[in-house]
Amino acid sequence: MKILVLTKRFYTGRDLLSDRYGRMWELPYFLAESGHEVRGFALSYRATEEMHLEREGGMNLGWQSMSIGLLPGIGLFRYWQEVKSCISDFKPDLIWAGSDVFHVIMGARLGSIFGVQVVADLYDNYESFSATRLLPGAGWLFRRSLVSVTGISCVSGILARKIANQLPTEPKITVVENGVDPESFRPMSKATCRHRLGLPKEGWLVGVAGALSASRGIAVLGDACLLLQQEGVPVHLVVAGPRDRNFHPPMSGEGFDLGILAHKDVPLFINALDVVVIANIDSEFGRYCFPVKLYETMACGVPLVAASVGAVAELFSDEQYCLFQPGDIDGLARVIKAQLYGPARPNLPVSSWREMAHKLEAFLEDVVASSPMSKSE
Repeated sequence: MKILVLTKRFYTGRDLLSDRYGRMWELPYFLAESGHEVRGFALSYRATEEMHLEREGGMNLGWQSMSIGLLPGIGLFRYWQEVKSCISDFKPDLIWAGSDVFHVIMGARLGSIFGVQVVADLYDNYESFSATRLLPGAGWLFRRSLVSVTGISCVSGILARKIANQLPTEPKITVVENGVDPESFRPMSKATCRHRLGLPKEGWLVGVAGALSASRGIAVLGDACLLLQQEGVPVHLVVAGPRDRNFHPPMSGEGFDLGILAHKDVPLFINALDVVVIANIDSEFGRYCFPVKLYETMACGVPLVAASVGAVAELFSDEQYCLFQPGDIDGLARVIKAQLYGPARPNLPVSSWREMAHKLEAFLEDVVASSPMSKSE
C-alpha cells in the first residue's frame, strides 16, 4: 500500500522527527518495514526549522515537516497546498490522519476531494484538548469527519466505545494500543541507572517522568511522598518532564527534579526508581488516554502505581493492589508503601510497536480491500 500520514510534529513534549518519538513515528516506521510505501507530513504549530527525511532506515519512508510560522493563515494555506500536491504526485491508497482534531478534519476533507480512503487515528480524546475548545465549531467538524472516514483506529477500548456510541452509524473501528521499544525499555541495573543520572545509590526513589501538569493530577504525588516521610518511610520523590509553570514539587527529604530528560534517558530513569507513579484525574481527557509510561514501566519490570481511571482501570481490573483513586493522597501513600515493602508487578503482556503496527496494517489493508473503488477495479 501507499500510505500518507498526517500529524502534528510536537506532542507529549517531544519532537516526532528529531526524537524519532511516539505513536505517530513508530507505527509508520514499522508499516514501512513491512514493505509499504509511507510518506508523512508533520505540521509544527511553532515557528521551527523545517525538516525533510528521505528513505529513513533505508526503507521507503519519507517525512516532510512544515511550520505554521508567524502568520498562521498563510502557513496553513501553504501546508494545505503542499499536502494536496503530495497526494497528486504520490497517489496514496490511504490517508492515516491523527494527533488532533485539525488533522482528522483535514484528512477527511482531502480524502473526499481526491477519492482516497481515510482512517482517523485517535490516540487521545481529542475533543478534550484545549485547542479544540478554543476553535469554534472544531468539535462539530471533528465528529462530522469521523462519520465520513472509512475507518478509525483508537488507542483503547474505552475510547473506541465512546466514539462508536456518539456516531450515528457504526464505523469500521479497531483498537491499536500504544507499544514500547523492547530494545530500550527493558530491565537494567538499578545501581548503574542511578549512577548515570546522578541519583543516590541507596534509598527508596518514587516518581514519574512525563507531563507534570494539573490536568494529570500530578500534585497528589508530592503530597503522598510528604505524608510517607512524615510517617518515617525513607522515600524520596524524583520527577522529570515538561510541567505547568506553577508546578513546584515538594523536595524536602532530598527530592530530585531532573528537568526534561532526553527520550533515550527515560529507560534509565524508570529503572532507577523503586516505584513509578502514573497520576491522572477522572476527566474527559483522563478517562480516554492510555499513558505510554504504563507499558514502558511494565517492560522495565519496575513496580508501578496508577490512578484508577478509564482505560487503566479496565486494564488493571484484576490488579487492584497497584491502583489508587484519583486525588486520594492517603490512598496513594498507602499503595506506594505497599509496593515499597512488598513489590508486585502486573502479570500482563506488553506489546511492541512492531506488533501494534502489524495490527494496524491488517486493519488498513481491510479498509482498502473493502472500499468501493477497490472492488470496482
